[in-house]
Amino acid sequence: MGGIIPILLAAASAEAAPVRAEAAPVRAEAGCVEVVRPLERGVYPTSRDLLTAVCKGPAAERVFSYDPTNRVVRAARDLAAGEVVAAPPLSLLAGIRPGDEIAIEAHVGPVIVQRSVRAVRPARVGRPVTVRAADGMPFVVAYPGDHR
Repeated sequence: MGGIIPILLAAASAEAAPVRAEAAPVRAEAGCVEVVRPLERGVYPTSRDLLTAVCKGPAAERVFSYDPTNRVVRAARDLAAGEVVAAPPLSLLAGIRPGDEIAIEAHVGPVIVQRSVRAVRPARVGRPVTVRAADGMPFVVAYPGDHR
């Protein structure tokens, strides 16, 4: 999962995505995507896990299923890095996965309060995310997007 995902409660920004010279970040109109890193069955992919790719053949395999409880897609089977599969709806990709470490910042005038927490559930940009603080107390915050 690597690194802390900062969330600024004061403003929103665009979601970050991986960029390689030979491939483009996932676009909404993408027919297929390449898996950037191995994903186990049940994992919630993010845009950082997928790149837009050219479909190999007329019917790319659909390997992402919708999780109605969390309102995001998840891998229906283990996926290897480099695999090209049918693209999931971009709007249903998780921005935060369970276990991700998040730094929440609140700005009140000249004062900035920051708290490190862990995500309990996956969340999409624009949706609330349930987190747990070091004291074990769960709470919900808005997820406007990554600020990397």
